Amino acid sequence: MLKVYKYKHLHFKPIELEPEKTIWRCFDNDSQTQLADLGYYDGWKQYVVTFSRDAVFKAACLADIRHFLELLNKHKEALE
Repeated sequence: MLKVYKYKHLHFKPIELEPEKTIWRCFDNDSQTQLADLGYYDGWKQYVVTFSRDAVFKAACLADIRHFLELLNKHKEALE
């Protein structure tokens, strides 16, 4: 079972599209607004982020997204 990863302002929830193909959806903790998707990009052989249209971020939130993206790329098997 995949778990939700929480940060101060954001959380990341796994959405399993098919076996071994997970998208991590980023939500605002207060409004529950979807802000971004983090998914595996075969062309670069790593996880990448796609931001939702009109999403606005402050530096601390971008740092949290970057941190989680780095965790995904470093520990892919452990998080899934």
